Amino acid sequence: MGTAVDVTERKMVEEALINERDRATLYSDLLSHDISNFNQGIMGYMEILKLDEEIKPASMDLINRTFNLSLEISRLIDNLRKMYTLEDQDITIEPIELEPVLCDVMDLVRSSHPGKEMVVHEQGCDSGIMVMGNELARDLFINIISNCVKHNHTDVAEIWLNASVEDDMVRIVIEDNGPGIPDSFKQNVFSRWKIETESSYRKGIGMTLVSRIVESYGGKIWVEDRVEGDPSQGLRVVVLLRSG
Repeated sequence: MGTAVDVTERKMVEEALINERDRATLYSDLLSHDISNFNQGIMGYMEILKLDEEIKPASMDLINRTFNLSLEISRLIDNLRKMYTLEDQDITIEPIELEPVLCDVMDLVRSSHPGKEMVVHEQGCDSGIMVMGNELARDLFINIISNCVKHNHTDVAEIWLNASVEDDMVRIVIEDNGPGIPDSFKQNVFSRWKIETESSYRKGIGMTLVSRIVESYGGKIWVEDRVEGDPSQGLRVVVLLRSG
C-alpha cells in the first residue's frame, strides 16, 4: 500500500514538473525569440531611415512598418501579462452580455486595420444573450477576429458571426473568407509549443491566450473549415461558453 502511494505521489510530482517545464519553455521562447525578432525588425527599419536626409514617401512606408511592429510588441507583451494572470491568480467570472462585447471588438478591429475593407454578417448576436465571463472576453474575441482580418489577403475581408443558445451553453461561430488552416495544424493551433510552422497564423501567443481564456470560463473552442473539406475557402472558429 505504501509503495502504491509513493508511486502515485511521484507521478504527480513528475507531471507537475513537466507542466512547469512546458510553461517555462513557452515564456522563454516568447522573450528570446518572438520579442527579439520584432525588435530586430524595428532596428533594421530605423537604420535605413537614418540614411534619409528628409522624409520621403518610401521612408513613410518604413515608418509605418516600424509603427506596426511596435504595436505587435505591445500586443505580445499585453497577451503575456494576461496569460500570467490566468495561470497565477484566481479568476472571477460572472454573467456578461455578449452583444456589447462583440460590437466593441468589431470597432477595435476595424480601427486597427484602416486600409482593409471589412464586411460583417451577424445573426443572433443582438438578442441579449448572456454568457459567463469577465473583462478578458474582449481579448478572447479580439484575437480571433483580428487574425481573421490580418491574414486575409482578399480585397474584402468577410466575417460571419452567429450566436445561439444550446441548453446551458452559448455557441458562438466566427467564420471568414481567408486562407484557412491546413488540417495538419488544426489540432494544435491553440498550443504554442506543440508545433513549429512559418505560417503567419502562428505568430505571437494570441490563439494560446484564447484557449486559456475559454478554459478558465469552463468552455470549449475548436477550428474547422468554413467549407467542409476545403481549408482554402476560409476558417470557422467555434466557441462554446456557459450561458449566464
